[in-house]
Amino acid sequence: MTSVNISNFTNSTFPPGPQFDYGPAFLGSGIALAIISPVTIVLNSLLLLTIFRDPFKTFHSPSAVFLVGLALTDLLTGLVLEPLALTCYFFGYYKHPHWQSMCPEIWQKIGILSIAVNNSSFLIVLAFTVVQYLAVSWPLKSRVITIQRSVFCIVLIWAYTVLFAMLREIGVRKELVELLDLFLHSTTVLVMMVVFYVLLHRAFSRKCKRGYILRAESSMQHDANTEGARRQSKHLDTERRFVRINLLLVLLLLFCAVPNTIVWYIYLFNENLRNHPKLFLVRIIVDNALWLKFMLDPVVYAWRLPKYRKALKSSMSMMRK
Repeated sequence: MTSVNISNFTNSTFPPGPQFDYGPAFLGSGIALAIISPVTIVLNSLLLLTIFRDPFKTFHSPSAVFLVGLALTDLLTGLVLEPLALTCYFFGYYKHPHWQSMCPEIWQKIGILSIAVNNSSFLIVLAFTVVQYLAVSWPLKSRVITIQRSVFCIVLIWAYTVLFAMLREIGVRKELVELLDLFLHSTTVLVMMVVFYVLLHRAFSRKCKRGYILRAESSMQHDANTEGARRQSKHLDTERRFVRINLLLVLLLLFCAVPNTIVWYIYLFNENLRNHPKLFLVRIIVDNALWLKFMLDPVVYAWRLPKYRKALKSSMSMMRK
């Protein structure tokens, strides 16, 4: 929730009482982040390097802009938020004096960033889904979605999420910010994402049927239309790969975010469980699941895009020369 709930955990409550041993949870979270953080940095850096070098000129498109925006958001998480979080987890496990003196302030400060990067991730995946839907449904009209406009959209998303994260800093009540974040980002955005992906899948299925008909007619006629059908088939294959990437990104986000959202509905609307030690532990676990998303996003591209793997190998070869 505050979009997520890493920031809610950090900004709202520390352990509800000394009678419960949180040490194993803090240690496990610290170790997990000590692994996730460097892997997140490396994978997203490689993705950005490959796209910016673009040796085969395959990533010069509006869709690639959204992937860059997502990778930059993921990279910021690995560089800043995860190291700070794992530091405080280890302080908590070892009962370091800084756990009580420094960590509350650290969590408060990075709360702004955690809200911004998580909401940015949600909104960028949603925007990517919408752009894919427009490109498949109305190919001619979708040409208005240029690279420059896609960059503007990413900047607008970042600006909005930072401003939203600053609401508490300008005096808006914490409870109101948490409710707005839960309803607007952790719920509405996720629902919209699923709806647009369903629309995208239906539109792409219809387009594939039209493509099959075109290829069938061309193969029967053996005329000049054969080359056009071949180009159409290649274009459909490219779109199919991006639709599958879109699906994997949506599924990954849902897998990591839905448990988090459920926990925060319980936390905000069930006063009896709000300060229960076991709920606190569950919050730590589901918050940690969100860190995985930032690490796995680039794996989705490498898995589903052969052109990306080829471009990555070429970029690495160029660096070694």
